[in-house]
Amino acid sequence: MSLKKASVFSLVLLLILVVSGCDRRVYASLEGDQISLDSYRGSWLLINYWAVWCKPCVEEIPELNHLNQVEDKRIAVLGVNYDSLEPEQLLVQAKKLNIKFPILLEDPAEYLGIARPQVLPATIMVSPEGEVAKVLIGPQTVETIRTFIEKSDQIR
Repeated sequence: MSLKKASVFSLVLLLILVVSGCDRRVYASLEGDQISLDSYRGSWLLINYWAVWCKPCVEEIPELNHLNQVEDKRIAVLGVNYDSLEPEQLLVQAKKLNIKFPILLEDPAEYLGIARPQVLPATIMVSPEGEVAKVLIGPQTVETIRTFIEKSDQIR
């Protein structure tokens, strides 16, 4: 194979690899991690939109912390700041609210095929199969999330 053909072949192969990886969106987190939403397959993923000025958001954060820490990989929680703050501001607010779950620096709504929520708090429920099952509006509790999951698991 000539050098020119090898170069074209390498370029085509690289493009195929790049395009095939596009459906596996990776998001940077405030904590410095790279988070692939696909890595949560097999668990319920809750993507919660919050803001420091939203009183119901502030009230539900301890519930979401509990779900993320106690549910033994059955439930994972990711946060998205509604105001799209810069990381420095976001860190201050996350500490103020004692958020213990990862916070994405970008909004995954488009990747999930849904519109960005227009009211807060909003929690996107992503099934273990990776599909958006529902967008819950209003403050959630451990009990409301568990009830939703139990009903959904019975249907599936």
